[in-house]
Amino acid sequence: MESTLHPDPLMAAPPARRIECVVIAFNSEGHVLMVDPEHQEGLVLPGGAAGEDEAAHDAAARHLLAQTTLVLDLWQLLAVDHLPAGEHPEGYNFVFNGGVLTAKQVERINTDTPGTRLRGHRFVGTTELPDHVSPVGRRRIAAAWLTRRDGQGIPLLVRGFPVG
Repeated sequence: MESTLHPDPLMAAPPARRIECVVIAFNSEGHVLMVDPEHQEGLVLPGGAAGEDEAAHDAAARHLLAQTTLVLDLWQLLAVDHLPAGEHPEGYNFVFNGGVLTAKQVERINTDTPGTRLRGHRFVGTTELPDHVSPVGRRRIAAAWLTRRDGQGIPLLVRGFPVG
């Protein structure tokens, strides 16, 4: 019996989509960790694209480590942002909860590692976000922040098993 939900031609050539995996982490004052990429204006949450067959939380952890030297256990998803095709191909941004960093973690952040293509990093207060972050980025951060504040989150599963 042939399925009408997933006809064979669609499964043979599924649509290409970008998967961006970013981390929202805070210092003890509640300011958001942001990085300053060389290839664009403004600040962004640390993270980057998932590779083929790479789980989103693994991609977020890999990029976070490469960009900041932070190692965090990323098991809580705070937001999924769908970006329709336009300037870039269609994609999704997965925002993971990095939690509140300890003073030692903050002190050890290093964005000067070779190959990061970053101008640096900084912690940004919510009132400063409009000066440094794109409107889409601000809305994404606000949604993730509210989800975290309210003690909510999206369970992260891989093949039905909880991560973390």
